[in-house]
Amino acid sequence: MHNNLGLTLRHIFRKYVKNSKYLQFGSNNKIPLTIRLKTNLIGNNNEFLIGRAFFYNNFFFKIHGSDNHIIIEDGVAFNGGNIWIEANNCIIKIGKETTFESIHIALVEDNTKVTIGEDCMFGNNIEMRTGDSHAILKNGIKINKGQNIEIKNHVWIASNVIILKGSIIGENSIIGNSSIVTGVIGCNSIYVGNKIRKVNEGVNWSRSK
Repeated sequence: MHNNLGLTLRHIFRKYVKNSKYLQFGSNNKIPLTIRLKTNLIGNNNEFLIGRAFFYNNFFFKIHGSDNHIIIEDGVAFNGGNIWIEANNCIIKIGKETTFESIHIALVEDNTKVTIGEDCMFGNNIEMRTGDSHAILKNGIKINKGQNIEIKNHVWIASNVIILKGSIIGENSIIGNSSIVTGVIGCNSIYVGNKIRKVNEGVNWSRSK
């Protein structure tokens, strides 16, 4: 009876750890007290630097690791999704006035970085990953190592886009709906497609209609 009770309690605890948005375990984690961030945090020496006029709705941070840094500059807004770090010594930096409808940003490899510039605009249901979450081995050696993601200033990402590890998107560019981004995307260009390709160049974009 006691063993069954113990198993039940451990199951409940694991489920709580997985799903809670207000869990915090660890030491020397620096979280701003002026903002009630929804955090599922297990680790040490993680730091949140949040700028002024930060807005979030239906958004949470899951950090399972240590020595990670989350830097969000002034005027950033999230309207859904999460930042998900399951690694150590990672950095995510989001520039001023960048807005998100809903996004899943996953840093799943140690020492990886996601950098998003200023005045970027992200649509709904976007996924961004610095790794594959699971190892692919050849002769016992991992061959699918994590890579950084960099998005320059004033980039527009339409809905349902997936941005994979190693991607770099040049400033003023546009990524079309449901595209999969890999590699280097040039500046002032429009790219679309499952196998992404350039369809125009010499362009810019504006938030106005």
